[in-house]
Amino acid sequence: MKETKPKYQEKLVELEKAIDDGYKGLITKIEEKTNVEYFKVQSSYGEKKGIVLHVKVNSPDGEEFTNWMSVPDKIRGIEKSNIYAFKQKYGNYPDVGIEVDCLIDENGFFRVVF
Repeated sequence: MKETKPKYQEKLVELEKAIDDGYKGLITKIEEKTNVEYFKVQSSYGEKKGIVLHVKVNSPDGEEFTNWMSVPDKIRGIEKSNIYAFKQKYGNYPDVGIEVDCLIDENGFFRVVF
């Protein structure tokens, strides 16, 4: 039987990969968009407010990508949000000019590590 890793171990592997690969990115623009506007599909969770990070990667090809994250509208549960995780890792909320760690996910897309 195949052993599955706990979620936190999977996250640590992702973080190590980002550090090992050495990808850094720079936030060049931030837009406010809902999940429906960004993904262009209706969500079973309803429409959620969020921000889109535009990031330029310091890779040989200088790729640019976007990363959407929700912005909680209530204090309760904020510590489980992506934006809070971002602040914990980088010491501040997302802002233009902040350098971030990036990785390539299992589908071959860049994303911000937080």
